[in-house]
Amino acid sequence: MLGGRENNNSTITSQQCWELKKGVSYSANQEQPSLFCQHLLDQSLPQSSLCVPLTSQGTNIGLISVYANNDDLSLPQRKSLLQTLCQQVALALASLNIQENLQNQSLQDELTNLYNRRYLEEFLQREIAKSQTQSISFSVAMIDVDYFKKFNDTYGHLAGDLVLKELGKFLNNKIRDCDIACRYGGEELTLVLSDIDAQKSESRLTEVKLEVKNLPLYYEGKKLEPITISI
Repeated sequence: MLGGRENNNSTITSQQCWELKKGVSYSANQEQPSLFCQHLLDQSLPQSSLCVPLTSQGTNIGLISVYANNDDLSLPQRKSLLQTLCQQVALALASLNIQENLQNQSLQDELTNLYNRRYLEEFLQREIAKSQTQSISFSVAMIDVDYFKKFNDTYGHLAGDLVLKELGKFLNNKIRDCDIACRYGGEELTLVLSDIDAQKSESRLTEVKLEVKNLPLYYEGKKLEPITISI
């Protein structure tokens, strides 16, 4: 029998697997049971085991751990085949990771990590459709940093970028999971608040506006003057 080991832990650490610790394939057998990896010791030990790294561009991104319960099955003899399999799996995972990063870059603003205008338009289409079919209200709030040009002229554009970053971080922490915060362009930001009526929306936005005044802003060790926003 050849198979994978079930593990109740969501993550196998380098302290539990010799392959992760050494960065190379690692095998063990019943002749020296103490040499089995820690993540195999929680269950009945197999006749032999083999852990092979998933490596992409010099980085270990995971592992495949297989075991044999038959005496006549030699995992070391299959090491070359398993290594080839692991190379293919690692390449596939790396490709998926690249695609995910590219997708995130196409939907997120690089400076603020907020969603960008493209995602905003897609999200609004869904919210409008949901509102029409389920009679659910939502709010769209346009936010503008007051006198932002003057702020840039006084402290410089890098300080201005820091303000937008901190404001974006604040808004992301302030909204619910069902809401989104976007950078519409320049110093203009947008909030879309789902499933909320006008009165509650106005109350929440007033709270946001007041709290922004107390947002601590530091650039190169110096505290910047408070900012205000219009909504």
